[in-house]
Amino acid sequence: MAGFDELKTQLEGSFVAEGAAGLEASIQINIEGLTNFFIDINDGNLNVEEGDHSDPKLTLTFDSYETMESVFSGDQAAAMQAFMTG
Repeated sequence: MAGFDELKTQLEGSFVAEGAAGLEASIQINIEGLTNFFIDINDGNLNVEEGDHSDPKLTLTFDSYETMESVFSGDQAAAMQAFMTG
């Protein structure tokens, strides 16, 4: 199971700045029993911080790291199950 530093490194390594040009987003991600962190994207720049965002535009809460990993990996069945179960 990854800790925050590993998650941050993975996110920064997979971020494509050109694809986020002109985009602004504040995303809160909560992983029960592990960590809370947020992602700020501002015109191609990425900032990942541990803790809670003061005004996120989207909040995602996962029951485990494995669930988050399944959803973000493109596993459509896991994403649908997460959506349907709230």
